[in-house]
This record gives sequence, C-alpha cells and structure tokens, in this order.
Amino acid sequence: MSRPRKDLHELELSGAIAKNPQRYRDRIAQAETEADLPPIGPSPERWNVPEAEVGGRACAMLRSIWDEFAPQIPRGTPMKRALLEMFCESMYKFRTSGTYMKTSEKAYMLQLAKAIGQDGAVGAGKQDGGNGGPWTGFE
Repeated sequence: MSRPRKDLHELELSGAIAKNPQRYRDRIAQAETEADLPPIGPSPERWNVPEAEVGGRACAMLRSIWDEFAPQIPRGTPMKRALLEMFCESMYKFRTSGTYMKTSEKAYMLQLAKAIGQDGAVGAGKQDGGNGGPWTGFE
C-alpha cells in the first residue's frame, strides 16, 4: 500500500510547493475551487422537532452531533451535506446503542467519515489550529 499524500499545508511548510509549483498546480486549483463552495450550513430542517414531541430527544441529539462535526467541514457540495447527515444518523446509532453495533454498521460509519474528511488521516486538525480535534488519538 502506498504512502498517503501530504496535504497542501504540510507541503507549503516544507517548501515543496515553492520549489516545484508545477507539480502541485492541480491540487492547488482543486483547493481553490473548494474554497468557493457554500458553507455546510445548519442541521436539516426535519431535525427541528421540540424535545417534548415524539422523537424530539433523538432530534436534539442529532442536532448536537451535527454541531459537533459541521464546523470541521467548513465548505461542501450538497452531496457532502447529505453524507454528513447520514454520518450523524450513524453516529447517533453508535452512541445510543451502547456497546452493540454490527461490524457492517461500523464499517459504513467509517466509510462515511472518510467521505466527509473525518477519518483522522494526515492533515486532520489543521482547520482548528492544529490541536487535532476529536480524532487525534486515532492516527
């Protein structure tokens, strides 16, 4: 298995981009277009159920999970928003099911985490000043 790519921040710190900018021009262009995307936004409207109503407690927890992970995904396409929504629902099941969760459900949650950039890969925590965020211990 090959070594994972360094993120642009690490390449810039090491001086690799300044030394050979042509090598990284496609990745830099992609990062610039991602910066033009709209913000991920607030939690889905269907989760705005008062706690007193049926399902309200679950919706409150889903909103708190959204609020926990959405700031770490500053920009995204509508598909990334949908993936974050599915990830929140999977995380809700993980947190409320106690210790039991099928291996396939855990694998699904990890695939969603990778899809939204929360897999703890190289570069995790760069958006919050480098303190690592919630995935620091899993690298």
